[in-house]
Amino acid sequence: MAYSNGNCDGSKKPKGETTANILRSTSGKAPYNIYITNCTNPGTVALTFDDGPYKYTGQVLDVLKKNNIKATFFITGNNLGKGQIDDPSTPWPKILRRMHSEGHQLASHSWSHEDLSAASDELRKQQIIYNEMAFRNVLGFFPKYLRPPYGTCTRVSGCLDYVTKLGYHVVNWNLDTKDYLNDSPVKIQTSKNTFSDGVSTNSKSHSYIELSHDTHEQTAYNLTAFMIKTLKARGYRAVPVGECLGDAPENWYVDAKGTKSGTSKLRERDAYKPPPYYPPPPPAPSGVTRDGTCGAKNGLKCKGSKWGDCCSYNNFCGSTSAYCDGGCQSQYGKCNKLKANDPLIVSDNGLCGEKYHQTCKGSRYGNCCSKNGNCISSAGVRVASDSVPILEKSAYVV
Repeated sequence: MAYSNGNCDGSKKPKGETTANILRSTSGKAPYNIYITNCTNPGTVALTFDDGPYKYTGQVLDVLKKNNIKATFFITGNNLGKGQIDDPSTPWPKILRRMHSEGHQLASHSWSHEDLSAASDELRKQQIIYNEMAFRNVLGFFPKYLRPPYGTCTRVSGCLDYVTKLGYHVVNWNLDTKDYLNDSPVKIQTSKNTFSDGVSTNSKSHSYIELSHDTHEQTAYNLTAFMIKTLKARGYRAVPVGECLGDAPENWYVDAKGTKSGTSKLRERDAYKPPPYYPPPPPAPSGVTRDGTCGAKNGLKCKGSKWGDCCSYNNFCGSTSAYCDGGCQSQYGKCNKLKANDPLIVSDNGLCGEKYHQTCKGSRYGNCCSKNGNCISSAGVRVASDSVPILEKSAYVV
């Protein structure tokens, strides 16, 4: 097979119906159509584990559970000769269900770890869709987060545009432990040093997406506990990637139970239920902004600033409707006071619905209001962005 990794794991197709035709949405706060390498919430670190599940994954889960830490696992469906993750004769379905039930984020790392930039269009599609099918066969859903093998999914190759159309966030990293080079009791100290040196002692203004692998013994039995201890000592919260990006868990997955799986009927307890999300309390107002940013993101106020007195939903100061109406943060600045019987405001910030007292009719973002409170066009896309069809309806549709 072209671009084979040597053992042709990628040629083995999961059972059941393809997931390629499932509609995808672009809901949530995490960005699309770029490489994500940084968290947006200061003080958070996303511990991420690539290439599993594998024989050491259970130990990693044990360490995380002992320390009450939630992480992200970028799952490869059929690599390292381990068999398919949806094969009931392997331990992997049970491991995946455990990850989900214990609140970890499951994400895709392709089917058999092919280079998605170098792959043909057909092979690239196979690498993404086969993994979706296997996830569906085990859990009834598949992820919206993807880490491409070797960190490469270029625009020029067509990869980035393709996975964006499928509704994926492409996540790389800004802190690589290089644990795959140091899998011995002595060498793992190098990875520990790399992690320690890479994490600032100033947690209030730094955040990281870390990279390691649950396929290595020393990562499971040594490095993971060290990383957790270091983060706690320096005041960081270890969270899943979605949380470090401010994206609520209901946006992390695509429900695929409407397609036929290749396994026995999903048990009710396996049906997708988002893990609980407990966002940290917003910081108390701590002073007037000096750069025009404000709100729950940094605790700064707009009142009295040169940019305007209102703090918008998107954490910027201003004085127009986009800043002072729907979604305006009254704790950090002035907001227009509206009553239930006041006329609806034409959305100037893309937000809509009863919560924001704004309509999309006449808005530059589109004339239809999605169930997620965003203005979209009648075709189901955000006019101001490269969105994937959402096809939602609400009372605010024109």
